[in-house]
Amino acid sequence: MKISKRLMLPMAAIALLGASAAGVGVVSAATDGQPGTLAQRIATSFNLDPAKVQAVIDESHKERHQKHAADHEAQDWAKQKQH
Repeated sequence: MKISKRLMLPMAAIALLGASAAGVGVVSAATDGQPGTLAQRIATSFNLDPAKVQAVIDESHKERHQKHAADHEAQDWAKQKQH
């Protein structure tokens, strides 16, 4: 099936709009209309201290950030070694 160039742009626009609408639906479902941070929502759901839940989330974020930075540095080092 051959698609004419005239139809490609409108089809791409429709696909983009559909993907955007799907993304909005996912975000809407994730928040469930309830205010508050993820840590607050988890703490409330499991009857935990919100500050402790936030501390665990922050620590996990810090660890992932450090790993990402180390991976990035290793890639840079490998690229420099090749040249």
